[in-house]
Amino acid sequence: MSISIPAFGETSFFQHKENHTATVTLLPETSLRAYEDYCALLERTGAVKKEEYAEHLHRFAAYEQNDTGYFLNYFEGTRELSIVEETDTAYFKFSDKPADGARKTPQFTQVKLSDFGLLDVIRLSDGRFIVVDGGRNDQFNRDALLRTLTVGAEGDTPVIAAWFLTHPHSDHFHCFMGFMEQYGHLVQVEKMLLLFPEADDLAHYPALAAKEGVDEDLSAVAKIPQMWRTIAAHGLPVFATHTGQRYRIGDATCQLMATMDDTIHCCQDINASSQVIRVELAGQTLLLTTDAPMHISRMGKRYDAGLSADILQFPHHGFSFSKMENVEEQIAIFELIAPEVCLLPVADYHAYTSFSTFRESTAHLMRHPGVKEYLAGDHQRTLELPYTPTAYGAEERERNYRRGRAAAGACTWIFSDIPASAPDAFAFTLLNTTYVPATVEVDVYFESKTQVIERQRVVLTARCLKQSRCAADLIDAARLPQNLAPDAVFGIRFRSDIPIVVTHKTYPAAYSGEGLG
Repeated sequence: MSISIPAFGETSFFQHKENHTATVTLLPETSLRAYEDYCALLERTGAVKKEEYAEHLHRFAAYEQNDTGYFLNYFEGTRELSIVEETDTAYFKFSDKPADGARKTPQFTQVKLSDFGLLDVIRLSDGRFIVVDGGRNDQFNRDALLRTLTVGAEGDTPVIAAWFLTHPHSDHFHCFMGFMEQYGHLVQVEKMLLLFPEADDLAHYPALAAKEGVDEDLSAVAKIPQMWRTIAAHGLPVFATHTGQRYRIGDATCQLMATMDDTIHCCQDINASSQVIRVELAGQTLLLTTDAPMHISRMGKRYDAGLSADILQFPHHGFSFSKMENVEEQIAIFELIAPEVCLLPVADYHAYTSFSTFRESTAHLMRHPGVKEYLAGDHQRTLELPYTPTAYGAEERERNYRRGRAAAGACTWIFSDIPASAPDAFAFTLLNTTYVPATVEVDVYFESKTQVIERQRVVLTARCLKQSRCAADLIDAARLPQNLAPDAVFGIRFRSDIPIVVTHKTYPAAYSGEGLG
């Protein structure tokens, strides 16, 4: 006997079909009593409790009835109850058998990719691997994954105990298909773990139809079905991941802290469907946030101290989430995680010079005194677990931060002694080399302090060169002093929230700041 959810006359709830097997119901502004009532109702109707735990502000229970799974999460901090009903669930059939043989040192590798993306390889102590995502489908990435597995297997056939695909973006799951087609015969894959929307779910995720690049076949509409065909062709068991589930894989425990369950009702961005995976291995905790905007699922309030981790893989490559981001809440979440080591899956250039460092929440951890080491993706690093940060890690992080921002320009530029009567007096060029818009304030100074023009604002779009030919391009020209003496001069200062480059066709800058903001 199944139950109808919601079952107690609730009028305020969100209910959405995630795919053809799973429906999620979110009950806001409820209580622990509601969680207990639903547990009792499931048991009265014949469902069998298979799992339950409570930690910090979070309670989870899993029930099975006639091959249908019910997964309940209650979050005290947000007073939310989430219930997922999944038909033909595989979760309760999940089992894992560690490999026989000599024990190996557990490892975590953030694989260097051809472009920004995500590919993590975790080696378990029995020599098998957990793979997270894979990056774009190109030869460099396919070879990088095979090489990492082969080296880590130390002469044995690489066995992937579990392959997580976190969300349907090309820089995360496309490599899986190409790798299995080219190298699938060289490895053994035991299980796939993922929760994807349907490829045609344009109601919840309009961007599924978007073309990525110039190849029309790169859209998720085409690639999600291709992924399922690849999985079927290799006969790989699939386990749909839902928030709260825990998978014991070798000597690692992988807990799903967030999935599409939590955001399908409130966010159309595919990134918000990303899995957040907490991995406990070798006495340490790794928090792999993939591309998840953690403030959308209110993870800080949901988990509080339960978010703490030794190693944090930075969300969304440190790129932030533009209009979605609540900077204060994101920083508060980072403070709860309190990592000693941060991994940033993006090249150093994007991390420190062109993008990530100019996002306020990312920069917060880049300079946080509690972070002992910050590892971007220019060089592939394998961390032996448990991992101890290097003694020079904080110093190297600060050096990379300063050098990267300085390479983008400076935040303060001053020009002095410019003849006001010169035809090219205001012929300045402003260059923004970053992927982030720059807000520039312009102050103009004359010999009399009463003539100062303060805080005129210019916005430079990302990757932009702007040339000014007259005062009106930079300031309110109507405020320029009238009847200036023929030999009058002025000085001008540019102050930007991120480093830029400012030049004048005739007059060199008298001063430029160090570019640290």
